Amino acid sequence: MSFRDLRNFTEMMRALGYPRLISMENFRTPNFPLVAEILRWLVKRYEPTAEMHPDIDTEQDRVIFIKSVAEFMATKAHIKMNTKRLYSADGYSVKEMLKVTSVLYGATKPDVAGELETSDSSSEISFDISSKINDLKDARRLASEITVKGAQLYDMLGKEVDLRELRTIAVARSLELTEVEGSMQASIKAVQQEIQKTLTMLDNVASDEANLEAKIEKRKSELERNNKRLQTLQSVRPAYMDEYERLEEDLQKLYDSYVMKFRNLAYLEQQLDEHNRVEHDKLEETEEALKVMAEKIRTEEQRQQMIAPHEDEEEEKLFGPDEEEDENDSDDDAMQKKKHPASQRMRPEAAGHRERGQARVTGGMNPVLSEPTGLGNLILIHCAQKGLYSICVTCNCDKFAGCMPPLDAFYKGCIQLLRSERMTEDCRFWLQDDIRDDDPEIYELIRAEKERQRRGLELIASENFASKSVLQALGSCLNNKYSEGQPGQRYYGGNEIIDKVELLCKKRALDAYNLNNEEWGVNVQPLSGSPANFAVYTALVEPHGRIMGLHLPDGGHLSHGFMTNQKKVSATSLFFESFPYKLDPATGLIDYDKLAENAKLFLPKMIVAGVSCYSRNLDYKRFREIADEVGAYLLADMAHVSGLVAAGVVPSPFEYCDVVTTTTHKSLRGPRSGMIFYRKGVRKETKNGEKVMFDLERKINEAVFPGLQGGPHNHQIAAVAVSLKQAQTPEFKLYQQQIVSNAKAMAKALQNKGYHIVSGGTDTHLVLVDLRPQKLDGARGEKVLEEIGLAVNKNTCPGDKSALKPSGLRLGTPALTSRNFKEADFEKVIDFFHEAIELTKEINSSCGPLLKEFKAKVDEDPVIRSKIKDLKQRVENFAVSFPMPGFNDW
Repeated sequence: MSFRDLRNFTEMMRALGYPRLISMENFRTPNFPLVAEILRWLVKRYEPTAEMHPDIDTEQDRVIFIKSVAEFMATKAHIKMNTKRLYSADGYSVKEMLKVTSVLYGATKPDVAGELETSDSSSEISFDISSKINDLKDARRLASEITVKGAQLYDMLGKEVDLRELRTIAVARSLELTEVEGSMQASIKAVQQEIQKTLTMLDNVASDEANLEAKIEKRKSELERNNKRLQTLQSVRPAYMDEYERLEEDLQKLYDSYVMKFRNLAYLEQQLDEHNRVEHDKLEETEEALKVMAEKIRTEEQRQQMIAPHEDEEEEKLFGPDEEEDENDSDDDAMQKKKHPASQRMRPEAAGHRERGQARVTGGMNPVLSEPTGLGNLILIHCAQKGLYSICVTCNCDKFAGCMPPLDAFYKGCIQLLRSERMTEDCRFWLQDDIRDDDPEIYELIRAEKERQRRGLELIASENFASKSVLQALGSCLNNKYSEGQPGQRYYGGNEIIDKVELLCKKRALDAYNLNNEEWGVNVQPLSGSPANFAVYTALVEPHGRIMGLHLPDGGHLSHGFMTNQKKVSATSLFFESFPYKLDPATGLIDYDKLAENAKLFLPKMIVAGVSCYSRNLDYKRFREIADEVGAYLLADMAHVSGLVAAGVVPSPFEYCDVVTTTTHKSLRGPRSGMIFYRKGVRKETKNGEKVMFDLERKINEAVFPGLQGGPHNHQIAAVAVSLKQAQTPEFKLYQQQIVSNAKAMAKALQNKGYHIVSGGTDTHLVLVDLRPQKLDGARGEKVLEEIGLAVNKNTCPGDKSALKPSGLRLGTPALTSRNFKEADFEKVIDFFHEAIELTKEINSSCGPLLKEFKAKVDEDPVIRSKIKDLKQRVENFAVSFPMPGFNDW
């Protein structure tokens, strides 16, 4: 653009009446709004009624606007404009607009026939300048109108050829009136036929309505007659009803008798066998201890024989010094008899006494134990003083053999003495007291909890009863050892045995799930499931990375990133960015399509395929496809179904997942602990054939330690190893199959009683009961069920607004299945459940809307307490007839 072009453009625009001032500065940089304004003004000059595209905010709007201006100028003014230069809105656009302004300016310039003769300032010619200005304006207007009309006329002349051809064709075409009339008559006939058919159909509908009304009247009369018959039958009591009710009552009594006697008999027989076995073990332990003690006694007697003069000194050390001796020996003897009468009678001096004592003590059973002289004699005396067994203090005889208690009482007295009294430095036993003696208060609380479990019905899906061997491993000396690090890489010494325990546990973990140690590894150090999940996030997602897990109200878990609009609830949502996937409200199943759609938008680094309250199997293959589409890791949290997976009862996640975490105390029936399985080996091959290896092992192990934990709990790891060995037995597979069978039977029994089961049933070990149709919530149901001895937990259902006010109850079968419950037994359990829910409805209808008012009613109303007591007694009578895993009394 030259300065001359801009000057000409500015002058022409001013002459045409453009109101704004245009300068060089306006076009040093692109100025599209000014160019658009000038173009609109020029178009209005050509045709005041023309409308251009109004918006120029976006790039697309600007392109449309430029195209519309160029088309207008080409058709109306026959001016060809360069759209690219116009769109640039700089100096080149001025050149394009100059074409239009030149035409307009030329149209307004008057045609001068000749030059006016000049005259000097004294010329007498005068004129009215205002009238000349008006004439000029009129001329400009007329020129503009002429230009527009001329452009329109030019367009019409351009279309004349085409119009002429159309006109010639129309004139030459013959008017086939006969054909048109025939087609119209055919159409009329077709319409008339349709009308006739419609009228016929209407007549048929009317007849059908009449027939239907007649049938309805007939059914109404039949219904009325049947209602009258029903009322008659209800008013008359059948003759057999009394006998039926009596038989039903007798049957209930027989069933109660069966529960109380025969089932209890089987249980007591089992308990008796267990007691006999325990007593046998104790007897063997006692014999071993006695052998050790007898050897010590024999050694001490030999020493006493060598230093017989010092025997009195040993007695003085053990029992304390006697009273100060007087010079009179007879007074001293009297005083000694007065202070220690039992000791005086228990000290045989004659050889005959020794022989009889030896015969009584040994009894031909333990020839190692010699006569009770020396330390052995002192033990007997001290046992007598401490009241460990009864000696003859009434007959005042001094015959040792005649007053000696039975041999087993002597043994037990000596053992208890050695455990509780510090006789000598060699006989001290430290920290060997039983819990019932060392801390009776805690022992009684443990016994009370054991009794609660035995008398109640545990229906919490995440709980189970560990075996006795698992509990024994938990209480072992492995608790004493510190062992930070992995086997072979410890930060403490003395871990050679601990390494063997942990390596054995890892091997059993891989064997339990049929995993190849070349393709999978496992870390067994996490303290539980949530720490295991957080270790995986820390290792693979890193802080502020993105995670997708199932929404908590829809059945997810806190550790999968739960948060609300007001608060980040779990640590996962605090340190990582989480976005939930949900269930389909219509089916109660996971909406995989919506999950895939949201994953493409959110782009998570990890997708969690895990649940806490979802009763259907997960589609791990579909999860894998979604994870691959967005390049995410796939983590399976199989905490609830790990036992079912080990038994092959439900689909395994290992085929599709990168990492699998689990707890060990739910369906696996182990201690409270956790495990992390991770892939090893080749992850993929590049186009060049290079192998890309998994790098999960180091990251996960370092996230567990030293990232999140210190030393592992070795007693837990040993107990996990015990439970994993049990998981590989045929009995365990049958147990897992029974879990699922019991869950299905429980779901069916609930549905038969009118309860709504979320997702319509179950494929696993749990069911979720929605109490909203009963106009109840989970908290009220849980309270009454707990009062009668049924342990359940309130749980959110799909659609709940808050996890603090859940609408459902979660029920599980693993714990009671461990007590040998079958399908029929769970039907009886649901009978108790239904009675409790009906009682809950009754209580809820008679109290205020607040939960604390409901609880006060349950705790304080005497009528309600009486009903709860009756129902609880029946529950306990039913529960105690089943065996209980673990220790007998604690």
